[in-house]
Amino acid sequence: MWSSFSGVLRQAPGGTIRRQVPDSKPLIHAIFPVLLLLAAMLWPGQSQASFWQATITRGDWQQVAGGRLVEFEPVRELLSLFEETSGVVVTVRYPGGDVGSAWARTFRDKMVALGIPSSYIEMIPGSGGLDILHVSLVDGK
Repeated sequence: MWSSFSGVLRQAPGGTIRRQVPDSKPLIHAIFPVLLLLAAMLWPGQSQASFWQATITRGDWQQVAGGRLVEFEPVRELLSLFEETSGVVVTVRYPGGDVGSAWARTFRDKMVALGIPSSYIEMIPGSGGLDILHVSLVDGK
């Protein structure tokens, strides 16, 4: 009785029949780069191309958050470009945790007060630092 298997039957010296299984490593090595590229293209947040971005440190934010916010270069550029360009979304990558979340909500609330609708602001945890916000404009809506 034959069982199902993959491979090729070969007759070895002495008359015994052995199964020779093909080596699958070359196939894996050929497919792996394609899978990596596909994963990078489908990763959330990576498929949108940003055409403007800025990094805001907590120290810079604390200096301007009290009142001179529209004079702060990144905020001024953000507001100007958002107004000039249709179909864009503001993405804010912020530090995780309670403090980072509170800072990001404060930033969002101030941008809404300055004229950017909250539905056009996407909040994403994980800025890569404890004291930075990454703000960018991406094609979106």
